[in-house]
Amino acid sequence: MSHKTATQSAHDKTNLLGFLVSEWIAESFSKIKYILQDIPIGIEQSQISFPATDLATLDQLNKELLNKANFNKYILFLGVFNSDCVATHASIASHVGDDTKALGREYCTKATQAPLEEFKISNFFVSTTDQMAVTATYPIFSPNKEFIGFSAAGIDLSFFQKWLNNISDPNITISILDENQILLARKPITKNIGKTVDSVIVKNFLKTSKETINLNARSPIDDIDRIWSFRRIHNLPFMVVVGYPTEDVLSSWYTKLLIYIIGCVMLVGISIFSAVVYYKNRCNAVHLEKLLSELQKSAEQHRSILQTAMDGFWLTDTQGQLLEVSETYCQMSGYSETELLEMRIADVEAIDTTDYIASRIQDIIKKGAGRFQSKHKRKNGSVFDVEVSVQYREEDGGRFVCFLRDISDSKQAEKTLAKNLESLKLGESVAGLGYFERNWVSGEGFWSEGFYRLLGETPDDIDCTHAEFIKYVHPDEVERVSAHIRETLETRTFMDIEFRLVQAGGDIIDIHGKGRNSYDESGKPLSTIGTFIDITGEKKAEEEKRRLEDKLQQAQRMESIGTLAGGIAHNFNNLLMGIQGNASIIFLDINSSHPRHKNLKNIEKLVENGAKLAAQLIGYAREGKYEVKPINLNQLVEETSDTFGMTKKEITVHQELSEDLHGIEADQGQIEQILLNLYVNAVEAMPEGGNLFLKTMNVTDKDMSGKPYKANPGNYALLTVRDTGIGMDKETRERIFEPFFTTKGLASGTGLGLASTYGIIKGHGGYVDVDSEKGKGTTFSIYLPATEEMIEQKNVLSDELVKGKGTVLLVDDEEMVLEVGKELLDHLGYEVLLAENGREALELYKKNQDKIDLVLLDMVMPVMGGGEAFDRMKEINTNVKVLLSSGYSLEGEAKEILKRGCNAFIQKPFKMEQLSQKLMEVLDKK
Repeated sequence: MSHKTATQSAHDKTNLLGFLVSEWIAESFSKIKYILQDIPIGIEQSQISFPATDLATLDQLNKELLNKANFNKYILFLGVFNSDCVATHASIASHVGDDTKALGREYCTKATQAPLEEFKISNFFVSTTDQMAVTATYPIFSPNKEFIGFSAAGIDLSFFQKWLNNISDPNITISILDENQILLARKPITKNIGKTVDSVIVKNFLKTSKETINLNARSPIDDIDRIWSFRRIHNLPFMVVVGYPTEDVLSSWYTKLLIYIIGCVMLVGISIFSAVVYYKNRCNAVHLEKLLSELQKSAEQHRSILQTAMDGFWLTDTQGQLLEVSETYCQMSGYSETELLEMRIADVEAIDTTDYIASRIQDIIKKGAGRFQSKHKRKNGSVFDVEVSVQYREEDGGRFVCFLRDISDSKQAEKTLAKNLESLKLGESVAGLGYFERNWVSGEGFWSEGFYRLLGETPDDIDCTHAEFIKYVHPDEVERVSAHIRETLETRTFMDIEFRLVQAGGDIIDIHGKGRNSYDESGKPLSTIGTFIDITGEKKAEEEKRRLEDKLQQAQRMESIGTLAGGIAHNFNNLLMGIQGNASIIFLDINSSHPRHKNLKNIEKLVENGAKLAAQLIGYAREGKYEVKPINLNQLVEETSDTFGMTKKEITVHQELSEDLHGIEADQGQIEQILLNLYVNAVEAMPEGGNLFLKTMNVTDKDMSGKPYKANPGNYALLTVRDTGIGMDKETRERIFEPFFTTKGLASGTGLGLASTYGIIKGHGGYVDVDSEKGKGTTFSIYLPATEEMIEQKNVLSDELVKGKGTVLLVDDEEMVLEVGKELLDHLGYEVLLAENGREALELYKKNQDKIDLVLLDMVMPVMGGGEAFDRMKEINTNVKVLLSSGYSLEGEAKEILKRGCNAFIQKPFKMEQLSQKLMEVLDKK
């Protein structure tokens, strides 16, 4: 064997073993990398922001990390750290809250330095349990791809030594060093482990960019000459050095050199020389046989390692033909070894073309090595992701040593993480949510995509600083928000505040902000994390609910007051009836020349005024429709406004009346009262004169959407009355329909005008809106249900007194009304029977039904009311004639009694002339 051949054989052996060890180390740290990548996935996506929101959640996350750490006995600890290097979660619970930057941990500095995207390994250190260790870190990014922290694992490096101890070849020396020349493991073991190897060769190798070199040199550890293979581990701060003793490798060559020297010097003793040569050659042959046996044994051991490794193995030529495959790759692909050895790389590639594969082969030949990801096809047609590590060897025409790792699970984890991040973004958008972080020491911060959306901005528009955020807080809220933030930082309390933001486009939204602070050991604030959520919709819903509740309460209050007002008006009308009746009786005995005739006329006038006041009360109580029939609203507006305009010259009246306006079914007198009340209200709002605009038009319930009430379906006649007066503030506007409310003082008004207007409109099934602002005038919009019935001409009762005859049953619970009524009926020529309630009336009618010609029946009475008494009389005599009388109006119960067959209705108080005509009207009916 020549010197060159022996040396090349040793180089091959050291290179192969160095390659296997480096790939094993790379695989081990890839597993650790996947664990660190998996930590943010194992922690729920909602908890990827640190720290945990509550102690229960924090405890659960720490337990999950502990379980992951226990999964691998060489992992000393697992943890999650924020961008300030503070431990937020840890497998060792006591480490939570540790400030690793302040503690001077080198891995913290390295993890937070650019480039941030990389898997990083710290320098060698001795752990608290006297173990050689390094710390591996992997970055964590927010949904906005901002660096927010990192996961970390403490690694016990004793597994390096344990693995090297399993290599049985006693002549091989294998060392693992870090990039600072610290000896981490060695076979055979030495006391120098953990110390710096002072080697010029190692230093020079580290200064180069080469991945591997071969050379002959003396070991600085045991002072033995060896053939060395130095190899860097891809993307890791380690190197593998494999050495084989030069003496063992070159012993054959040295022996031959010795024989040559002896032959030249000693020309005699050929027999002895021959014996020596024979003996030496025999010894060399035995040694060579032993060396070959050891190499074969080592090769078989390496092949066994390749076949049982978790990664797949290929050996290919430069044409892409598979020459060797491991059992692991056979299991990955589903092909047998025989099938694969008949295939080329292109046969298993799922995405790369033949041309692309050829180009990659040439690139690896130039560089000597390569690492890439691809997709391979299984025998069953499915596809799996692989990561390929390749080294080019020049022997035998060129060979590629390839290690292939199935990374389908990690790829799926990446897809799941991306999907979760997308779901998080979608959730932020749907919920109107924004996440933020603020570092109070450095001033740096992070805003999520949802946070920018709340501001109406994008990350390119503004910097995520506290000063920029404050610019978007509503000017009226800046001081309060700033004070709240300061208070929570000083008192160590949670941020919880509602305020308004002004978006970039000018829209104002309501925000509910929540946040949590972290502090250093001295109590100084370090950072704040939290969320903002848009609650504008909820705020508007609350305001609308509050407004409707106020409206309901107001309606209920006015309903109650209306009921009271109706009762007062009824009793008041009974009193007026007594006064009017007595005045009518006195008029029968005096003429216009009597000295007291004028006084009686004044009494009648006062009764009329009192009746009008009672009518307003009844109108407010929605009991004001005395005589309902189809009327022309335009005609009433023209007549009343013309009269009003002549009396108020300082007011200019403008009319815009629809020619085809629907008729309305209403009490004409009450509608006139509404108009006059609104005219008077307008005059008082324009003390120095102004304009009054009157407009009518046809609308439907669909035109009334968006109101605080739901209009009944159908057509409506709309009347709007608008003045240019002083207007009203909100407080006044909310109370104008309350009875007895007036802005003029009790001495100047009753406060019943608009109250009765409201009641009359409601009583007619209509609606009223008011729109007014201080200094901008007032507009009343009145909607009255339309009718298709023909409009009748108004019949005016005369002042003629009509005498009659027959018997009248007078029924009333008021004694004064009975007395006055009897005298009036006596003077009109009727015989009178009296009853104080419905039951008495019923008994009298049973006994005298053949005699009684007409029943003058009060409606509201104790014991038995007028309605029930009428129904019972109707059962006795279906032709009974009844004139219904009440201090209430025609609406409500009175109208229902008329529908059941009652002949007519007369409103208290009434004059004798009105009574006489109504009596005759009923008696004349057939």
